[in-house]
Amino acid sequence: RVRRNDAGGLDLFVNQSSGVLTSAVWGDGLVDNPPGCSIAPGDVVRFIPFSELLA
Repeated sequence: RVRRNDAGGLDLFVNQSSGVLTSAVWGDGLVDNPPGCSIAPGDVVRFIPFSELLA
């Protein structure tokens, strides 16, 4: 779970456990990270805003 920051980047929620509901309140979207892929700072990723999931 992530949220957009003022610099135009994304901030990752510290605890990515599936049992943590606080991240859903904190964040404003998800990053699509296919299995086996690593993401490094500065990489371009697919950001999915929660608003698109609820539409």
